[in-house]
Amino acid sequence: MSFVDSDGFRSFMSDVDPKFVPPCRQTVTYTYLPQLLSAKRVQMSEILATTDNVALTIDIWSDRRQHSYLGVTAHMFDVAKGAPHSMLLKFQAFRGAHSGENIARAVEDCINENSLQYKVHYVVTDNASNMKKAFSFVVSPGPQGNLESWLNDSSVAESPVTIEDSDAVLDDPSLYEDIDEDEFNENVIIGERVPCFAHSLQLAIRDGLQKVAVSRTAVAKCVKVANLTHQSAKFRAAYEDAFGTGRSIPTSNDTRWNSVFRQLSYIVHLDGSKLSDILRKEDHTGLLLTQKEIQQLRELVTILEPFSEATDIAQGSTYVTISCVVPVLLSLVQGLTEQLTSIKYNLPLVRELLRSLFCRFRGIFDQLCMSCSISGAGPMQHTERNKKQLDFNSSIYMAAASLDPEHGYRWLERHPGSVAEKEALKNKIFGKYQFS
Repeated sequence: MSFVDSDGFRSFMSDVDPKFVPPCRQTVTYTYLPQLLSAKRVQMSEILATTDNVALTIDIWSDRRQHSYLGVTAHMFDVAKGAPHSMLLKFQAFRGAHSGENIARAVEDCINENSLQYKVHYVVTDNASNMKKAFSFVVSPGPQGNLESWLNDSSVAESPVTIEDSDAVLDDPSLYEDIDEDEFNENVIIGERVPCFAHSLQLAIRDGLQKVAVSRTAVAKCVKVANLTHQSAKFRAAYEDAFGTGRSIPTSNDTRWNSVFRQLSYIVHLDGSKLSDILRKEDHTGLLLTQKEIQQLRELVTILEPFSEATDIAQGSTYVTISCVVPVLLSLVQGLTEQLTSIKYNLPLVRELLRSLFCRFRGIFDQLCMSCSISGAGPMQHTERNKKQLDFNSSIYMAAASLDPEHGYRWLERHPGSVAEKEALKNKIFGKYQFS
């Protein structure tokens, strides 16, 4: 805020308009910002008052100084514009233990502040145990005839889910160490919690990447070459001389699998002869990729590319994403099943990805009458299946895909069942979710 008091800024504004007098830091902080905040809250209240059905997405994260923050975003459908609409309801520091009770209390406060009682029907969170604890025992008591009542599926049993702590956290492994499993606020009234598809997909991909034994050496070489372009000034200069000023290989992030994919894809599409010449010139011959390793990397990129596209789709912000879940899963299974007969070096990765998809999203595949044995990847052990499966039992995923004009029932074309089975599934969905 002190920028408005700087001599340079005031001199610049004087050149722009000599008659304009910039406000001081105190005026911006204590007058203008509160006025803007108040106006924004009024605008938000007017929008929220016009809708009866709201979904929330909630997340907690920590910065590098271990300061925690809570973000709550509301999603609704703007009938007047005929398009989805989202707005940030809360962004605040989150103090104290990240327990289910504290999270539920903060969300309850947010709902009360925005007069959303009885309007919140679905809450999307990651798979951390504290998030599940906050919402696993609460049900929206919305009035009869609302979206919750006609989308409610009493035939789908809610099975208990147990997830390893390592599965629950991707961003900060220590973030949820202070969870007290006995803490829970039973008085919070909100809608049904559904898992974040993008986060769940990352867990499935991570399962598969643990099986990249054959290509591990090639991947390690790529990581080291990428690090050289960021850590060695001499190597960076040689690299820029060959590939252009400002060019470098993307770095990878252990908590973002698609950063690994982008790094491998970038290296695979480089001019291999130029890269080899640089490595020899800079005395890094141990990082030279053999022809076999290049083939392994290309195969690996081919396998992971659909998952990268699926991750981008799931993280979209300008369209409805929940309706993409079922079509994306069927597309991934279809692609992996076809690769079982064409992949040469990374077949264990393909099989594990298939098994993990069927395990993590078991609730959806059970509703689709599909099992892992159909794909040819082989069954998963019972203990592992129960440990890794996520809470995707809600029928909202098939309902969303079927009601979205972008998809309709076209996703059934990728279903491996017979024509009669597909028609029976279509009739079941249509009969359950048609409007009266």
